[in-house]
Amino acid sequence: MFKNLIINLLLVLAAIGAGLMLSQRPWQVFKSQQKATQAQLEQMREAEKQYVGDTLVRAKIGTSLGREELARKQGWRKSDEQPLNIAR
Repeated sequence: MFKNLIINLLLVLAAIGAGLMLSQRPWQVFKSQQKATQAQLEQMREAEKQYVGDTLVRAKIGTSLGREELARKQGWRKSDEQPLNIAR
């Protein structure tokens, strides 16, 4: 009886050890896939932010006041307009 108990205990321990050894590779694959997924999600978030920014710029360009504001930011002015010289 005692001999059977020891044999069963050793078989269980061997099965647990084999299971742990064989499960290492799937966990490594899982972790690498998880890292790749997180990187893709971050790229997607950045692309969405860029898309929102571009959409806002396009909406601004769609109005005459928005076009004028963007042109003035780039240094354009009306032909009859004199630039302001502010002394500091």
